[in-house]
Amino acid sequence: MKILIVGGFLVDHFAPRFYNQQYKLANGFIRNGHTVACFFDVDTARQNSLFRSRPGRWGRAKANRLLVEQALPFAPDLVVSFHDYMIEPSTYAELRDRLPKAKFAQISVDTLFVPKIARRLRLKSSVVDATFVTTAGVGLKQVASGAPAYYLPNMTDPSIETGRAFEGMGEHDIFFACVRFDRTGTDPRKLTLDAVSQGLPDARTSFWFAKYGGGGVDCGAPIISEPPATVGAASI
Repeated sequence: MKILIVGGFLVDHFAPRFYNQQYKLANGFIRNGHTVACFFDVDTARQNSLFRSRPGRWGRAKANRLLVEQALPFAPDLVVSFHDYMIEPSTYAELRDRLPKAKFAQISVDTLFVPKIARRLRLKSSVVDATFVTTAGVGLKQVASGAPAYYLPNMTDPSIETGRAFEGMGEHDIFFACVRFDRTGTDPRKLTLDAVSQGLPDARTSFWFAKYGGGGVDCGAPIISEPPATVGAASI
């Protein structure tokens, strides 16, 4: 098949964040014998904005037009929407009309308890054939708006996940890392870690957050661009 992945890729972080899910997705498709093309929606919008700094209204509109222009000659069998914040549902509706044989799917690895993320998925669920999210349960049904929706585990790639922490005894009983907790204080991940810390006071825990994340509450000690040689215990 010919597969078009829209979104998720950023030129600024193309190599440093080689472990991100969109690269694993593309790698998996290619290893299974498919041709993959990637559309950088945010970078395309930024390059076509007035000052080429922020995407803006003009850049966003141009990115939507360019996606259609580039998708048509490629004629994909499958179009995957992956965190494509610049692309409107109406653009996918147009592509469906002009590529009647293609299948469409959206994939999200973000948390569903953040309202804007759930809202974005609901808006596009009506123009795709299926939605795949790394969160199961009630939240998954809410973002699908009655359309097919499925749980998708976080992807792994043997060429990326080369560490084998499970082969050693390790210095910690519990390790957890994320970008940031939701600022509302109702993030279920934080509630779970709080319960673990209170219920297992003698457990050797290590909680970390990625420094490049946006606004929110820190998960624990910072993982900076050059992580320390040894990971020490940190309290939340």
